[in-house]
Amino acid sequence: MKISFFKNESHFHPRISYTFENAELIRMNDKIQNLKKYSTWLFMLPLLIFIFVFYKNLGSNSTVLIAIVILCLPVHELCHALFCWITGRKVERIFFFPYKGVFSVPTAYVKPVFGVWNKTQVVLFSLLPLILLSLVPALLAIFIPSVRMWMIFLSLLNLSVSSLDIIDIVCFLKLPQNCLCFGDIILTAK
Repeated sequence: MKISFFKNESHFHPRISYTFENAELIRMNDKIQNLKKYSTWLFMLPLLIFIFVFYKNLGSNSTVLIAIVILCLPVHELCHALFCWITGRKVERIFFFPYKGVFSVPTAYVKPVFGVWNKTQVVLFSLLPLILLSLVPALLAIFIPSVRMWMIFLSLLNLSVSSLDIIDIVCFLKLPQNCLCFGDIILTAK
């Protein structure tokens, strides 16, 4: 597994030749896909409100605040890689902050080695960081009052980092159950 900072991936993907005689190509919902432009900013709103309301409590320990902010994105991407490891798939590379455009939101993503994924695997791949970094800290905040602020902050920060994953989950949940994902191509049986 390679980790790349500030580098774009090449768009050439060596693919094994497949023939699909009884399959049709599925397009993702364009309306939902168009939300990706605004989703990161939309999901940052609860985080900004939380910071504004609880600034005095968070500012008391700025070291923890900075550590959470710096480590959230790499740990989020490692959760995606963890899913690949659990399912026996290999990760080709993890990209951090690829050049997307001058005013684009900083992103990162995991690029698994090319293979066939079913709908459930794609949804779980996107869902694992939400479970580990948003749901678990939110539950810990309920039961451990001493770290409540930090767990809620981590949960909301990861929710904003996961905005593109959430949109992917919504898109894939609307697809037929028998669809298969081949990288960027999604097919279903006729």
